[in-house]
Amino acid sequence: MVAPDYTGTRSGGELGLSRDGRFLYATSRGTENAIVVYAVARVSGRLTLVQRVPSGGLASWTFSIHRGGRWMLVANQASGTVNLFGIDRSSGRVTDAGTSIPVPAPDCITFA
Repeated sequence: MVAPDYTGTRSGGELGLSRDGRFLYATSRGTENAIVVYAVARVSGRLTLVQRVPSGGLASWTFSIHRGGRWMLVANQASGTVNLFGIDRSSGRVTDAGTSIPVPAPDCITFA
């Protein structure tokens, strides 16, 4: 899941599918601190890398995708932040919305 040239600590985090099953999202919470997006092939389930972006903090522990599929909240445990990302539902790509809130050591996110 980490970039091919990455040499730091490797530690996978959360995995989650888009509601339509077309995209798989994952957090890499080692020293890479990234959100990784894959396209999922309908028939084979084969994954194709779409994007790798910084999570906006340290130790991207978990994330949650809003029911509508347009927003993702990422808990960066070591930096004590929860960051908001927009999701393009057609491409699966995520974009940092520039919004971060302080939360001491977040390790779970749930929409109610």
